[in-house]
Amino acid sequence: STFYASNVSTVQYSVELCAGSTLTFGCGVSGNSGTGDQYFRLSYNGNQVASHDDACGRLSNISYTAPAAGTYTMYLGCFANTSCSGTVAYTITP
Repeated sequence: STFYASNVSTVQYSVELCAGSTLTFGCGVSGNSGTGDQYFRLSYNGNQVASHDDACGRLSNISYTAPAAGTYTMYLGCFANTSCSGTVAYTITP
């Protein structure tokens, strides 16, 4: 699945994960593309559980295995006050 990140502002996108499922999003996932300096975060129950900057050049990637079932929220944005854009693709594997 894909969704679109906007310039500068952070885009939020939530997914449901089962315990033990792995969510991978950003560079390296088929269909992902981007420009600029991206910065990604992942939260669960209001707590940040992962973050990443510059996995593939200035594009970001997170791969996270959920310890508990629930709603996880991806926060996709640009590092500092820089400009970025793109299509962020993600996969969920059991």
